[in-house]
Amino acid sequence: MESEDRKAKQVEENFDQYFQDIFQSIETNDIQRFKDILDKMDRHELSSMKKMTLNAGYPEADGLPALSLAAGRKHKAITEVLATCPEVDVNKASLSGITPLLMVAEVGWPDILDILLQRGAVVDAAPCGKRAEDNKIAGSTPLIAATKSNHVECVKRLLAYHANPNHQNQSGISALMLAAEKGFFECVKLLVQAGGDLELAPTGHLAVRLNLCGQTPLFCAAKEGQTDIVKYLLDRGANPHIQNDYGVGILWIPAQKGILDVVEILLDAGAELNIAPAGEVADELNITGWTPLYAAMKTRQFDVVKLLLRRGANPNAITKLGSTPFLLASEICDLDII
Repeated sequence: MESEDRKAKQVEENFDQYFQDIFQSIETNDIQRFKDILDKMDRHELSSMKKMTLNAGYPEADGLPALSLAAGRKHKAITEVLATCPEVDVNKASLSGITPLLMVAEVGWPDILDILLQRGAVVDAAPCGKRAEDNKIAGSTPLIAATKSNHVECVKRLLAYHANPNHQNQSGISALMLAAEKGFFECVKLLVQAGGDLELAPTGHLAVRLNLCGQTPLFCAAKEGQTDIVKYLLDRGANPHIQNDYGVGILWIPAQKGILDVVEILLDAGAELNIAPAGEVADELNITGWTPLYAAMKTRQFDVVKLLLRRGANPNAITKLGSTPFLLASEICDLDII
């Protein structure tokens, strides 16, 4: 019994030593030391110890195993060794649910992504649970992570392995919404070609709280002035009549911001001129009854105002507080607009 206890203690001590040595070599990006440690375990035929050590989570780093830790530190040579190591579990997740594939997609290494996918990494694995929610990463697949950083080659490879282009994270945001909003045109095209839903929009209590409901990819592109993407999505049948959950139409934000070319493109596509927000949220934001024309007047986007008036916007549309675009122009004393 005493002999077995000594053996168990020795195994534990060996594990702790190897674990710390591997961790330190990753932290210092010492590829030679890292390889020497693995060679030593191989020489002593410690395959079980090697497997246990390489897949153990580091408590100081969200329980990330060695592969994810190396990728997160952007230590590519060590990451590549680990990705090809048969003892490494390519689907081992951290305490927050971060997988090696998610980490590599976020860093943007398509060659290592290929290795992991060929070894059976789950392409749509995403963090979940309270810890992931607290870290604001719940539901973020490798495809969403790659898209967020505009890693086009990683997006291509993930889609080639049938990543879901319509997966939504905890806020209801899809990869296509992200790409459209950020202006990542190549990613937008890849996602649309792979079946990205042009009318998908966030829903649910978190989307409501974050004011994301109803924001389709076209809405996302329009509000950020991504002109080429707006044209592309409209050409592929995106709906220009979309409104968010309290009635802000697709023209409203571009008009308020003065994004003249986007406003004109949307008008040509048939976007409504005179719809206005209504309801409890609109009341809280004090924008009930504000048409795109009123929103543009309020921020003095006079080129947009002139365009909207030429296209038939109503200068007498009344807000909840009884104002109109015409009255607002009078207050501003802009004779040209009056």
